[in-house]
Amino acid sequence: MIVIPEILEMIFYHLYYPIFHPNFLLSCALVSRSWSSNALSFLWRKPFVHNKGENIRVKQIQQFRIFLSFLPDQLLNQVGLKNYSNKQKKFNYNYLSYIKELYYIKLYESCLEFWEDEIIMRDEIDCRNMEEYQTFECTSNHPSEYFLQEKILPLINELYNLIILKYEAKIKYFEFSIPKKICSCNYIPTNYFKISQNFSSECFSALQSFKCNGRYNYPYKNLFKELIKYSKNIMEIKFENFELLEENLDYMKKLIYSQKRLRNIEFEFLIKQDFSNLFDSLNEKKNLQYIKIFYCSFNKLFPIKILSLCKNLKKLSIESSEIGYDDDLIHYEINPFTKLKSLKIIKSKLFKDVFNQLFSQGSNLERIIIREMDLLNKYSNIIPLICLNCHQLKFLKIGLTEKTFIYLLDILENCNKLQNLIIYDEHYEIENDDYMNIFSSNLIIDHLSFGQVFRRMGKLINHNLKKLYFTSFYYFSEDEFDEFLINCKINGILKYLSINICGDKENILTLLKNYSNAINKNLIIKKWETKNYDGKKERFYHIFVVEFT
Repeated sequence: MIVIPEILEMIFYHLYYPIFHPNFLLSCALVSRSWSSNALSFLWRKPFVHNKGENIRVKQIQQFRIFLSFLPDQLLNQVGLKNYSNKQKKFNYNYLSYIKELYYIKLYESCLEFWEDEIIMRDEIDCRNMEEYQTFECTSNHPSEYFLQEKILPLINELYNLIILKYEAKIKYFEFSIPKKICSCNYIPTNYFKISQNFSSECFSALQSFKCNGRYNYPYKNLFKELIKYSKNIMEIKFENFELLEENLDYMKKLIYSQKRLRNIEFEFLIKQDFSNLFDSLNEKKNLQYIKIFYCSFNKLFPIKILSLCKNLKKLSIESSEIGYDDDLIHYEINPFTKLKSLKIIKSKLFKDVFNQLFSQGSNLERIIIREMDLLNKYSNIIPLICLNCHQLKFLKIGLTEKTFIYLLDILENCNKLQNLIIYDEHYEIENDDYMNIFSSNLIIDHLSFGQVFRRMGKLINHNLKKLYFTSFYYFSEDEFDEFLINCKINGILKYLSINICGDKENILTLLKNYSNAINKNLIIKKWETKNYDGKKERFYHIFVVEFT
C-alpha cells in the first residue's frame, strides 16, 4: 500500500529537473479538497529540508521554483525572472498556509542553489561576482554583496513575509541562522532578515519552538522584539554561537523571561564571552523541565544557583563546558536538585562541592550519564554520593579507568533499583598537581584487577538489573566469565549482555547455553565478532551481544 508521503515523493521524482513545471505538481495534487487537506500538509509542512541520503540540491531547486509561483510579477521582473510570471496561474488552495516549520537558512540556501542553476541555464542573467567568489580581499565561497542585495534577499524576504502575513501560516518551529563563512569580511547585510511593517498579533502566535544561531556581529534585537510581542506559547528555545553584544543579550533575556510556558532551553557554543547573567531570565521558571549546556564557558556559579531554584527541573545536561570552576562557592546558596530525574555530565569543569547538591539526600535521579570526568581525584565525591543518595537510579552510563573500575561493586551494592548499566573504558590525562595528590593520598596502592572485580560483580547483580554492557576494550577470561555467570544466577537474571571474552568460542557458547538453561530462557545471539590481536592465532577475543528471552 502506498501512503500519502510516498505519493508526493513520486510526484517530485517524475517532475525531475529540467523538465519541470510547477503547475503540474499543483494540479496533480488536487485530487479532491478532502484528500488535499490531508496530503498537502505533508508536502508543505517543512519546505527545503530533506534527508542526507537524498539529492538535496535538486530537490531544493525544485521546491524553490514552486515557491516562485507565489511571488508578484513586479518582483520577478525586478530580479530578472520574467519567465516565471504568474499572470496565468490560479491557485485553489493557500498552499503556503500549510507550512509549520520554517528554516530560514534553508530558504537562503535554496535560493542560492536556484540562482546558480539559472546562471548555468541562461547566459543573459546579470550575475556580477556571483560566479567569481574569490577576490583579492576574500577567498571565501559566498556570493557578492551586489548579488545578495539585488537577487537573493528580495526573494527570500518577500517569501518570508508572504508565508507569515498573506497566507498566515501557523508556524510552530522557527529556526533562524546566518550562512557560515570562513572569511573576515562582513558580507551579511542587516536586511538579511527584514520584518514587514504589517506585522500583526497573529504572526508567530502559534510558535512553540525557536532556535537561533548567533554567528557573527548581527543585530538580532529586532527579531527578538517581534517574538516577545507576538509569541507567548514558546516551549523550546535554543541559542548557540552568540557573541556578547549588550543589545542581543538584553533581548535574549527578555525573550526567555516573556515565555511563561517555556519547558526546554539549550545553550551551545557560548564561549567567546561570559553569558552567566543570561540565567537571570530563568529565575524560578515554574514550567522549566530541561536544560542543555554544551560547549559553554560561564565564569560564575550563578547559572548553577539559578537552576537549583527551578522547582520542576527534571533533566539537566552539561557537556564539554565550564561553569564557575574558579568562582567561590561561599557567595552562592545552591539548593538541592531533588526534583531532577535525569543528569548528564561529560568532560566538564564544575566546582567539586556542586555535586553535593546534584546528588543530594532525597535525590530522585533515575538516569545518570557520567563520562570523561576524573572520578578518582578531582571529583572523588561523585561515586560515594551516588551510592549514598541515588536510591531511585535505574539507568547508569559511566566511564571508568583502571583505577576506578572497582567502584562498580559499590554501585551494584547500593543502587538496588538499577536496570541498565553501561560501562565505558576511559584513559584521560591527569594534570600534574592531581597526579601528585593521588599518590600522596595512597589512593591507588592496592586495587583489584578488572577480572577480580568482574568475578565479584556476579554476586551483586539482583533481579532488577536486566542490561549489562561493557565496551569492547574490557575483556575477561573464560574462567572469570564462568564464575560471573554462576554467581549471577544466585540473585538475578540478565536479559541483555554485551561483553568481550578471551578464549575458545565453543567453550564460551557452552557457558552461555548452560546459563540460559539454568534460568529457563532462550539464548539469542544478536552479534558475534571474533578478533585476534597478537598475530599468532593463539588468543581470540569474542565480542558479542546476547539476549535471554
